[in-house]
This record gives sequence, structure tokens and C-alpha cells, in this order.
Amino acid sequence: MGSTPASGVTGCASQPADGARCGKPGAKRFRAFEVFCEGAENCARGGRAPRRNTVSTRASAYPPYEETTEAIELLRSNRITTNVHFILTSKTVDTAIEWLHHPPAFLEKANAVVFLNYKPVGRFADEKLLLNKSPRVEEFFKLATSGRKPFRIGFDTCTITGLARFGNAPEISVEGCDAGRFSLFVSEKMEVYPCSFMVEAGYQGIPLRGSSLGSIWRNHEGFKQIRAKHAGKGCADCTTPRQCLSGCPLFPKMNLCPKNCSIPSPCESQIDGDQ
Repeated sequence: MGSTPASGVTGCASQPADGARCGKPGAKRFRAFEVFCEGAENCARGGRAPRRNTVSTRASAYPPYEETTEAIELLRSNRITTNVHFILTSKTVDTAIEWLHHPPAFLEKANAVVFLNYKPVGRFADEKLLLNKSPRVEEFFKLATSGRKPFRIGFDTCTITGLARFGNAPEISVEGCDAGRFSLFVSEKMEVYPCSFMVEAGYQGIPLRGSSLGSIWRNHEGFKQIRAKHAGKGCADCTTPRQCLSGCPLFPKMNLCPKNCSIPSPCESQIDGDQ
């Protein structure tokens, strides 16, 4: 999604490109929440694997949160797993820290809160909102990964440079960027990308027609470039290269590395090499 709610909470997991706003087709929108007739998300690290044919939701929350509370209660009464997705920006991280210290009542009824690093892509991208502009990044990750909470805590892989460096999560539950490693994105135009955010960022996709996912995955130079960046040594002074995998290979400005850490250069703006 191009814009971010003031509260930092959204109904979509990762601000995907237009045409695939919630990542899964067939989503039914119900004002404060969206229902997906698929396996429950496993974003909350350490969570159980979903059962088949389970239903999960991603709840949107906006002040003063009465509708959010009603939505979560309704979903829970129907045995629907409910996760709240919170977009971390330089402004909303203060709210996140406050919620972790003093959770709102509606959060205690949710299955998990999944924190997502703000991506500077889309029509309303604003680099002032990058999480690394806040002086409270280290405070947030230490708080989010310590002590017991009344709900599970999850992160998207775009937070890896902060989670690995400042967090206290078990190593088995920490995962670097999955683009080109074990995930890809197919747009409504039948074009393939290592990462869904490449669409709105202006990257040229790889036509699926006339090829196959297997061939593109194994042989296309765009995917090879992404994997090569993941396999690199990362920043010059990186202390967690195995977990970070060089951070985000596409949008390095969103990495949460310290100032003395050399940020890797982004990939080319096209991925249309030989298939």
C-alpha cells in the first residue's frame, strides 16, 4: 500500500503493489478486517504451523479503535485467528513502544502483533518516515523481544537488520530477506519479480508467458543477482552477516544498520536479463 495510516496499523501485510493489495486473491473486506480462506499466517515467530482450511485475518486499526475491538471479538467468537499488522515508521515507533509497555485491551485478544518495516515505495513514499530516522530503534527491538507479552510478537523479514542487531529473539526464529531465496511475486500482468515491492518501485518484471516459474527461478539473471547479494558479506562492519544476509538488496535506505556501516548499493532498476 502506498500510504500508511497515522496509527501505523494496516490490514495488509507488506504494502504490496496495486492489483495484489493483500497478497491473496479472493479476500473479503469487512470494514475493519479482511478474511482469507487459507492457512493462518505464521508471521508470529515460534507460532504453530497452520492447519488446513483454517481462516485467518489481518485486522486494521485506527484510533479510537472501537471498531477494531468489535472486529477482533467477532472474529474470535467464530474461531478465526486474528493478527494485527503494525507498520513501523519514524513516527509510529513511539506508539509501538507505548503499546508494548501498556497493551490496549483489544491487542490482548489478538493472536499476534506483526511489526513491518516501512517501505519507501509507492505514490506517497516519504523517506522521512523511514524507521531508521528514529533514535528509538534499538529501544523498540530490545523491548519487543524481551519479556512475556499477552500476545505473540512477529516481524516481517524487512526488519532483519534491526532484529538481528538489537533484538533478543532465538536465532532459529530469525530469518533474512526471502526474495529470490524461497519466494517470488507474480503480478496481475503475469510478470515475475523476486519481491512484490519491485512493482511500484519501477522495476521491469520478467514475462511469465513463454517461460516457466522454474526456469525463471533457476536461470534468470535478476534472480541470480538477488541471491548473489544475499550471499555477500554485507556491510563492512557487519556483526551479524549470517542473519542479515546484507539486509534489503533492493531498498538499502530502509536498512537499520548503524551510521558507520557501509550500506550496499541497490540492484539495477531492471531485471530483464536472459531467461
